[in-house]
Amino acid sequence: MRSVPNVKVRDTLLLGNGAIRDVSHRGNANFSYPSHTVSETTKLLPKVLSTYQGAKQLIVHMGAVDTGTNQTEILKKNFIKLFEELDKVEFKTFINGLLPSIDRRKMNKFTRLLQLNTWLFNACVARGPHYIENFNSFWKQWPVQGKWPAPEQRWSESPDG
Repeated sequence: MRSVPNVKVRDTLLLGNGAIRDVSHRGNANFSYPSHTVSETTKLLPKVLSTYQGAKQLIVHMGAVDTGTNQTEILKKNFIKLFEELDKVEFKTFINGLLPSIDRRKMNKFTRLLQLNTWLFNACVARGPHYIENFNSFWKQWPVQGKWPAPEQRWSESPDG
């Protein structure tokens, strides 16, 4: 007879910025650090991973705080350091791509985010973590009050056309 899995076991760890703060599921543990940069979160990684030693998967969602600094090359180096830390663990790892900017009028930020997502995708292919591409999905949705709404509340176009 097979044993029933223990529901208290968290097999997926979700680590990231404020965008994940309300994400919850029976099988995951959420570590949300709203103002943390990629480098700050990388330093926390060993502590977070040791908290749930039975976990098998790690989903990382970060980078939004870093994009405000306009230092793309430094952000890339920080992601590489994150990858180096992830190489040391036995987790199935997923990197969630950066979400598009809320303010669509700032084309330079959009271009930089798109470029970073492309770089991040290629870096994941080269390094091994799985990449979750969500830029295009979220680009067609308009956030309400700075927060992504539930799917049934999303608009197909921005309210101002």
